[in-house]
Amino acid sequence: MAFDCVFLGGAAGVGASCLAFRLGERWIIVDAGVRVGAPPDQRLPDLAFLADKDVTAILITHAHADHIGALPLLRERFPTVPIYASPATIALMRVMFADALRIMARRAAEELEVPLFDDALVAATLRRLRPLPTGTPRVLPGLPSLKVTTVPAGHIAGAMSLAMQTPEGYVVVSGDLSCAPQRTVPPATSPKQRDPDLLILESTYGGRTHPDRREEERRLAHAVAGHIQAGRHCLIPAFALGRAQEIMIILRTAQEKNLVPRFPVWVDGLIRQVCDVYTTIPEALTPPLQHRIRSGVNPFFFRGIRPVETPDQRWAILDGPPCCIISSSGMLTGGPSAFYARHLVGQPNAAILITGYQDEESPGRQLLAVAARQEGTLTIGGVRQAVQCQVETYALSAHADQAELAAYVRTLRPAQVALVHGDTDARAALADHLRMQGDTVRCPADGEMIAITPRRGSTPAIAHGPLSDAPPAQLNAVPVDRVPQVVSPAPAIIDLTSAALEPPAQPLTQFVASQIAHAVLNGAATRIGVHPHQPATFVIRFPLPEVDRERYATQLAEVAIRTGWTVTVHPNAQMQALLAALPPDLALARSPSVYQEQRQVVVYCDEPVDATAEHEYTTAFAAATGGWQLIIRSADQGAVT
Repeated sequence: MAFDCVFLGGAAGVGASCLAFRLGERWIIVDAGVRVGAPPDQRLPDLAFLADKDVTAILITHAHADHIGALPLLRERFPTVPIYASPATIALMRVMFADALRIMARRAAEELEVPLFDDALVAATLRRLRPLPTGTPRVLPGLPSLKVTTVPAGHIAGAMSLAMQTPEGYVVVSGDLSCAPQRTVPPATSPKQRDPDLLILESTYGGRTHPDRREEERRLAHAVAGHIQAGRHCLIPAFALGRAQEIMIILRTAQEKNLVPRFPVWVDGLIRQVCDVYTTIPEALTPPLQHRIRSGVNPFFFRGIRPVETPDQRWAILDGPPCCIISSSGMLTGGPSAFYARHLVGQPNAAILITGYQDEESPGRQLLAVAARQEGTLTIGGVRQAVQCQVETYALSAHADQAELAAYVRTLRPAQVALVHGDTDARAALADHLRMQGDTVRCPADGEMIAITPRRGSTPAIAHGPLSDAPPAQLNAVPVDRVPQVVSPAPAIIDLTSAALEPPAQPLTQFVASQIAHAVLNGAATRIGVHPHQPATFVIRFPLPEVDRERYATQLAEVAIRTGWTVTVHPNAQMQALLAALPPDLALARSPSVYQEQRQVVVYCDEPVDATAEHEYTTAFAAATGGWQLIIRSADQGAVT
């Protein structure tokens, strides 16, 4: 009996997540999302693929719109199929769909946009929801050979990863993962059953290393307090589900512990309703929040943190004294945050703080691009104006970074990994990293199918405990059935000694050009990729791009001449190279924090470092890394706890 996975959406980008698993003649669907803010023709997964399929069950990993936004359309096609989700996700879906209906009604009135679905279809969808508790293997009706086990995925309340076991193979779907502890939800755990035949893994931040979470929380709290003391309104656009609740607790805790002065915080948009739902699902939250809720205390709206009750209040808030405003949507695509941003972005005496992922087409991403150039305009709410406000970013992601994702893979030991839910660069970077630790990796396209084949003579292992922190396996110790995929042909077949150093009449084909690039650079680059949007353009990744660009300038020029291709160097440094450049005699109290955009590495030392030694360390580090800044702090310079 065949066991296959078809990627109907969300494989090659963030949004419209949808997986279809064929088990014999029956199909199981995992998630059905939309791509928020995309044009109508790019918003949905390929649901037409399922037109003649026998869909038996629908599973939902969590309640964000990019995973549930198309679920009513799926329910319309398969009206009797049960939809399984965690109890917390079921509670949150009711609020999320009510908000989606409001947004579609407004767009229908203002922009004549045809709604995807109506309230009757949403009500019918909600009636098909069935709770799927975590931890215990379940056999779903109509699928007697399939056992489904769910485990917490971190990310947001109710988020879960799926482990699906059949005689035909074993698959794990990570969903959206957060491996670090958050203020609202515990971190992800991995399925106890190891050795899946296929791991479908998110890769949102597959090319990044998150800075220290508590340090970012401390920076955020102090920044907000500083802006307000300086007389500025401070807007924090936030995802209504998950991120907003984190920020509210960070600011409340900082004020309660007298780490920052007290200041007024207003909360607007869908955030209010989500907070109400969170108070009804304490079992999905962290123990401190459970205790507060069960003691009758609202953990979100407390003292100076208040909800905005009416639209008229928004004008009063903007006209009133300096304050902090936390509002959805997180990408400034709509909601009250777009209203506030429209009135603050042109004011020098205002600040907008970005704390989450920004889609490529979103106003939030455009705002960051303008801020990086330090000049430019932004169109928001139909109004185009010069950006005059202060713009800052804080890494409070609810997605695992590269190191955490790699640890998750090492823990599960899959036969192969399929990377989804990430842009081209993120998937490529994570794929490179996983292949270096000995994993077989695929980056499927939307519409691609992967056949799931059980390992011959193997039985999945059962394990307990936290994610593995063991070092990656050495490549020469990788089992034969897990040799990394060959991404490009071996460069040794190119003989450069007899080739004249003259440009070709036109750019060479990618196959030949890649061979030449590999041969010329001869292992100096960690990856030689192709730009996804610019033709005949290489993107070269070096461990330390500023240093290596100069070191290999001759080779880079030779690649350009011999191939006729444009050669660019990716700006991000590799974490391992940065850490290797740290002074060896520094006694570190915990893992360093790496800030790619600011080109900074922050280290925390057990013992104080005198000024002379600090100057020597920072100067040597800057010289070794091509200008990166080393910031040395003592271990007691803590973050908000």
